[in-house]
Amino acid sequence: MKKKLIIGCIILTVLFLSCETGAPFKKEMADFRFLPGKLIFVPGSYSDFEIVLVDLLSKKKAKIGGIIDVIPYDQYKDKLNYGLAVQGPFKVNVFQGVEYDEENVDKKKLNQVLQYLNRDYVFFIWIAKPTKVIYEGGGVSYNYQVHGQLYSKRIPDSKVGSSKFYYSKQGTCCWLQLFSGRTDTDDIEEMLSETADEIIEDFDKEVSGTVSK
Repeated sequence: MKKKLIIGCIILTVLFLSCETGAPFKKEMADFRFLPGKLIFVPGSYSDFEIVLVDLLSKKKAKIGGIIDVIPYDQYKDKLNYGLAVQGPFKVNVFQGVEYDEENVDKKKLNQVLQYLNRDYVFFIWIAKPTKVIYEGGGVSYNYQVHGQLYSKRIPDSKVGSSKFYYSKQGTCCWLQLFSGRTDTDDIEEMLSETADEIIEDFDKEVSGTVSK
């Protein structure tokens, strides 16, 4: 049975068009060279949204940059559990919404998980819970923040790549859902799939560029 993704909701009076800001993927160490190996994507805090995105990421491309093999999430998810959850960079402030602070990441727990997984590359993904925005006069959009940290077994104490961006997209509004049968879950899963496409595309280009140098 398909799991329903629960989305917070707010109402605004001005229509906010779809947009993306930030970087789906960038290399963090200028002199780091990607080498052949195996990669797994890991949901940072094991939220439903992170699990869906990680599953999508693991299936978008079998080999990154022609040298890094991506292991499908289905093949290793049984080894993962909520006990491995790592506190991410997002902090919820009652009055200001979600705040980003990379220092909020639990580095000690993260290192413990890296040692436990013992893979060539581990890519942690965190998502600030998506919000559904309803505009007066009609129209909705979905918004979330994504943060990822890529680690290499060769340099376990420092991230070698990252994702950090805010994504907003218009969704299926109100009465259209009634006639189309489309749900919030359908819209947000489509959005997560597009997010996965962008992360993989930039990641693949970065690795390919490193290999070709």
